[in-house]
Amino acid sequence: MKNFLENNFFEIRKHRRLGSSLIFDTKGKNGVTIEKKENMAIARNDIEDESQDVFLKPDDQVIFIGYSQKDSAFLEVLLPHLQSIEKESGIKIWHEDNASPGDSLVDKSMAVLARTKIAILLISVDFFDTPLITNKKLHALLSREGLNIFMIIMKPCSARFLRAKIFPDLKPFNALNNPVSNMVEHEREALCDSIAGEIYFRLGL
Repeated sequence: MKNFLENNFFEIRKHRRLGSSLIFDTKGKNGVTIEKKENMAIARNDIEDESQDVFLKPDDQVIFIGYSQKDSAFLEVLLPHLQSIEKESGIKIWHEDNASPGDSLVDKSMAVLARTKIAILLISVDFFDTPLITNKKLHALLSREGLNIFMIIMKPCSARFLRAKIFPDLKPFNALNNPVSNMVEHEREALCDSIAGEIYFRLGL
């Protein structure tokens, strides 16, 4: 059954987007749309690859944003500053809210980090307990040579940051004694604007 589903992968995905399910005859030809959903659940579980989704195409490069969910509100400030980069360069911006329901966040992050060109990390005490730090494989992908990393200090965390030494050769984009939590609105906007400007430079735009 699994091999059969793999051979019909693209047809299954097309019907999955339409919210329908499929039945197949014994010759392996596509059947008709039916009301039951069980077949699509089998297809999704058996052949859905963590690196395959509607959001990313196989050749897409990525700006990866890593954070604790407790700091996710900052995305509403940061993302508008990055949208023009996405439009001009074609590079995709990915964060965990882009993952599909049911995805393994660790597996999905590994697949995305493998094609990441720039990683933006929102650093707080909570961040050190995320899989990006606690999972050795994920942390190794973040530490690979050639990856551009921007660390933004979200909240006071000097003791944990200095002790963890996650990227000892890199300085945070903002000072440890000037976290985002201490900033007023226009200072947060200015920080995001500076980050976007540096990314433009790194991408040669």
